[in-house]
Amino acid sequence: MTESLDDRTYDLLFGVRRSVRYHDRRRRFYEIWNCMTVGAATVGGSSAVAAFLSQPAWEWLPVAFSGAVAVLGAMDLAVGTGKRADQHGDLARQFIALEQKFAHGRDLEDTEHEELTRERLRIEASEPPVLHLLNVLCHYELLRSLGDDRPRPAIPWVRLKLANWISQAEYAQSVRRHQPLSA
Repeated sequence: MTESLDDRTYDLLFGVRRSVRYHDRRRRFYEIWNCMTVGAATVGGSSAVAAFLSQPAWEWLPVAFSGAVAVLGAMDLAVGTGKRADQHGDLARQFIALEQKFAHGRDLEDTEHEELTRERLRIEASEPPVLHLLNVLCHYELLRSLGDDRPRPAIPWVRLKLANWISQAEYAQSVRRHQPLSA
């Protein structure tokens, strides 16, 4: 369907679709973080766990475990994982609504393109700072979903695991130089 679109229409649509993937990944990340924190707090607050950990061989463990649960809870509260998950879910929904406005299968007229570009910029203005490596990963994921089977540069697993935590802008730039992100 998108193969017949002109470059500017395709680029705009591709960017919107990549943004949906990006914000879905961010939403899932915060939802999982929140669930893990709630789960740890629930288990940590359980009297059965406290009784088990109060055995003489494990006498230090209840203090360490309760400290870890307190730190996780404080981090969860400080970061606001629930609020951030909602924010990214809302941004993904806005980009999906924008994608629905594209006249699929045909090129956009100048006025349509300008209007959709303005709306995309309006949505992007409310986004938190981008995590660059995660954005590159979403770009490659979208290319694959559209049938682009070109090999991708190998990205170390540590960097993949940190993609939701830190931007890694310099590394993302080097990945782009190694293989341009052409759609």
